[in-house]
Amino acid sequence: NDRTAQILKNGMVLNFSIGFEKLKDKSKTYAMQIADTILVSAEGPKLLTHVKRAWKEVAFTNDDDEDEDEEVDTKQEFTNHYEARRRRRQEDEDNNRKSYQLEKEQRELAKRKQEELLKRLAKNTMDDSFDHKAAFDYKKINSYKNVSEYPQTARMNQVYVDVRKETILVPIFKQLVPFHISTIRSATKSEEGNFTVLRINFAAPDMPFKNRNDYIQSVPQDKHFIQELTFKSVGAADNLHRSYFNIQELRKRVKNRIKEKEDKQSLVIQKELKVLRSGGVPKLRDLSVRPAITRRKSTGILEAHMNGLRFISSRDGVRIDIIYENIKHAVLQKSEKTTEVRMHFELENPIMCGKKKSSFIQFYIEVVSSSQDLGHGTRWHDADGLMEEQEERRRRRKYNKLFHDFSLKVTDVSQKFNKNAIEFEDPFRQLAFKGVPNKEQVDIIPTHSSLVALDDKPRPFCLSLAEVDVCVLERVMFGLREFDLTFVFQDYNKDPLRITAIPKKKLESIKNWLRTSEILYYESRQSASWKAIMTHIREDTKAFAQNGAWDYFFGTGDVSEEGEENDDSASEFDPGSDSEEVSEEMESDSEEVEEESDSDYQSLGSEEESGEDWDTLHKKAKEDDRRRVRDTDDDDNARRKKKRRR
Repeated sequence: NDRTAQILKNGMVLNFSIGFEKLKDKSKTYAMQIADTILVSAEGPKLLTHVKRAWKEVAFTNDDDEDEDEEVDTKQEFTNHYEARRRRRQEDEDNNRKSYQLEKEQRELAKRKQEELLKRLAKNTMDDSFDHKAAFDYKKINSYKNVSEYPQTARMNQVYVDVRKETILVPIFKQLVPFHISTIRSATKSEEGNFTVLRINFAAPDMPFKNRNDYIQSVPQDKHFIQELTFKSVGAADNLHRSYFNIQELRKRVKNRIKEKEDKQSLVIQKELKVLRSGGVPKLRDLSVRPAITRRKSTGILEAHMNGLRFISSRDGVRIDIIYENIKHAVLQKSEKTTEVRMHFELENPIMCGKKKSSFIQFYIEVVSSSQDLGHGTRWHDADGLMEEQEERRRRRKYNKLFHDFSLKVTDVSQKFNKNAIEFEDPFRQLAFKGVPNKEQVDIIPTHSSLVALDDKPRPFCLSLAEVDVCVLERVMFGLREFDLTFVFQDYNKDPLRITAIPKKKLESIKNWLRTSEILYYESRQSASWKAIMTHIREDTKAFAQNGAWDYFFGTGDVSEEGEENDDSASEFDPGSDSEEVSEEMESDSEEVEEESDSDYQSLGSEEESGEDWDTLHKKAKEDDRRRVRDTDDDDNARRKKKRRR
């Protein structure tokens, strides 16, 4: 390089070292240095320092249960007026420089995102939505082949529900006519005077789009359809009550069965799990699982094998296999401020958990009881309460270590038998903020490549940052204590995801996190109408990308002019001349004070030149004061004489 012209030769030994100093952790300041010894040989460089280098081998965790200390304002108070003014000027210059740098980075990131969007459009990588018409084959609907297959218990003048054939027989002109349950949109029952009315609504082409079912979307639209049938009965009408109940139960059963079948058909066929038979299988016992695979809550064992994980339920032996290639995010959340230790897996393709399709699976152990008996008073001032508190801390440390050790073993096994190892992500609690991603407020914590809230209901919240195209900070204005955070996905067919009710004090930390994660973000004073925006983008995505992409909706338009002005001001700033600036500013401050005092004297001098001398003015002022005192004394004496005469 420029510093040295020495050429490396065979047999040379080099020492590479890098160090950091003045690193701060809370109130402590420390330094760190890393060094390696390398031998230059004909075959290539050889590393002579044979030590463990993997992050899992050199990292350690501090199980400190004490609460984090509150941030203390360490800003030094300056009694010197000139020093305080200099500091304020320095801070203003630093803030201006940082704001300009941030704007410049965001402009470059916006340009890069626009180029990526144009490349995606050129390759036609936008995913198409699921085609329900192709998934539903109406020709397979066949209730009966002929009249002889009608149930013998059906009567000519009554509505009959055949559960086995999933068909409803209704009387029309003294004939039983069958209708398959998939053709029925809804059924209602009401009382009108002495009549009991059963109304059956069928699917028809002229229905609103939101109410159309899969059947009506797949059949030919040029046929004749019955839209509604109404039946009346006088008196108790047990037949209509029973038929209405059976219709509702049959619709629910068929709907769940069709959904389960569609879920299985839409599943991606996974590879077969290769069982690890030698060397010991890493296991984690007494785990609970979400979502539940059985009706009753049960625990099980999680095992790590060659190409995936296997969970075996202890109650009924149900197995769930998770292939390593199907794992999108693996997050390990220790029990620090929660009652559970969680191991969360977000999946690329959904799997069947019991009878339901799920795109995630979560294993956990409750280390601290989430409920407490308040009937016997507090437990913090007695011996039993202290022992219970110590037991809770012991359980936290125990299960945190068990989950951590198991995650390291899973990483080793996956790295040994697969190309890509499973790396578990740790949530950054320093960047956590509160928000409402679904229905309730939870702690949302960023990780290396995702944004998670693992205790959210009804399903844990997990957002993959690689799928985000842009982020918009909404309702950012003076006077509001909260703002919203909206993520727009690269797949514009998906609706944007909005996190509401985020405290305003977390705004700057969230901006810094978005900037370090290289996520383009914009600020808006109002909530955006995302339905109209996404409709506009989907209509002509190519025109949207060519017209500036997101700058068209949220850009300021005069960013370049401001950037040029800030560039001029930034070019005048020289960060290497701090000492010269201090002396120059002190001299300029003293010169300003001297100029102010000189200007005062000059103003007084101008008054003196226009009138009399200063000593003369002073004598006249004294004489005026004496004259006023004599006048007041004369007035008092005159008043006294008048009172005596009276």
